[in-house]
Amino acid sequence: MRISKKEMEQMLVHEDSPFIPGIGLLYLRYGADPEVVWDYFKLVMSNDTEIKTGQRGNSKMTLAEFGTSLLESSRKGFPRYSPGIDDMLQSKLDVEREKRDRKRHHLKQRNDRDFTRGADVIGLYEDEENPLQWYAAVIMEVLPDKRYRVKYTEYGNIEVIGLGEIDFPCKGKALTAGGDRRERDDYGRSYRDRSDYSHDYDKRGEGNRYHSHYKRREDDDRGDYSSRSNKRGRGFY
Repeated sequence: MRISKKEMEQMLVHEDSPFIPGIGLLYLRYGADPEVVWDYFKLVMSNDTEIKTGQRGNSKMTLAEFGTSLLESSRKGFPRYSPGIDDMLQSKLDVEREKRDRKRHHLKQRNDRDFTRGADVIGLYEDEENPLQWYAAVIMEVLPDKRYRVKYTEYGNIEVIGLGEIDFPCKGKALTAGGDRRERDDYGRSYRDRSDYSHDYDKRGEGNRYHSHYKRREDDDRGDYSSRSNKRGRGFY
């Protein structure tokens, strides 16, 4: 049985039952071309709909977490990916986890109340030519389901982003193109390079300290990611 790209995309965004996109993810994990598998999996990475899992259906996770679990490098029982594909997927999954952590943090702190029309924020953006980065933006419209239409002030493009892709500007930092190089680097560096995102970024020499905002969960779904570097390059077990 062969499924067209359009049919698969329709399965992954189907709203009648979470099992429909769930079956689609399993099909992709077993049979999709590894080079394009992320193009499909990314469609469910912000889906918080719960799905029952396990042999007796006595466990629950969101579709985003289910998709993540299928791509984990430590996941047993699935075809192995090449080291290069595995590294790429783990990098993508790291970003998606940070987005989900950020969304939970905003909801817990009720920060979404401050993301109103006209508010100055920073938003994530990437395209085929540019890696994922933080850019200064202004909220133009608040949309349903915690989504926002923003205008990136430096380049003028307008995009719709979710609650996990938006944040407050760091205090005392210039966000416009007129800022000096050091100030702009805090918002213009690539997302993967900005490993200190989970903190108020500032150098100790300037008298400031790191203050943690986001606490990683340490449950079975997340695992011990500090040891991931030891697993990379070995494919699936």
